[in-house]
Amino acid sequence: SCLVYSIGSRNDFTFEAHLHAMLPRCEIHTFDPTIGAAPSNTPPFIHFHAWGLLATAAPEARSPAIEPGKGSRRLHYTLREMVAQLGHSHREIDVLKVDCDGCEHEALRAWAMEGVPLVRQLLVEVHFGSHPREAMHADIRSANRLMWLLRTLGFVVFSKEPNVLMSSAYGAAAEYSLLRLATDPGPDHVGAARWADCTADG
Repeated sequence: SCLVYSIGSRNDFTFEAHLHAMLPRCEIHTFDPTIGAAPSNTPPFIHFHAWGLLATAAPEARSPAIEPGKGSRRLHYTLREMVAQLGHSHREIDVLKVDCDGCEHEALRAWAMEGVPLVRQLLVEVHFGSHPREAMHADIRSANRLMWLLRTLGFVVFSKEPNVLMSSAYGAAAEYSLLRLATDPGPDHVGAARWADCTADG
């Protein structure tokens, strides 16, 4: 069966429901640390995890925190750690959806430079700042590096559109759909990704 990871839901499982309707045999895992450990409207075909996505496995970064007003504990993992926790280290992720309000910049760059796990299709909302205008320019540069990294790993963009609901004077977001055409980018893909990360601004 196919494997789907959906990171970030805001208690809205429309994406997962549409995917399940088209591909009922897919194993779907949804991750969100902000809506409690067992959201009441989670469809029965979803494996829900109250986990957040991290860029680094440093102990201080993944320490659990108390969720304000609820007392529940959040757990944060890198993508590589999520895969290991769920016993999926030897499986491919057919669809990875990431909508985590800005965490995608560092978390996906870290995953790209690790080179694991293998993802065939990536759906990501890239955020370009929701703070002062100077921060927005920094986010644009960061997004540029991220897209270079994904290209280095064999991904191509087949769809993109602005998220008009996110647009404002100081921020914006765009939704990208990418397909990995090169499933084996070569033995030195990690080195190539690091090179792309260093040179993307140039």
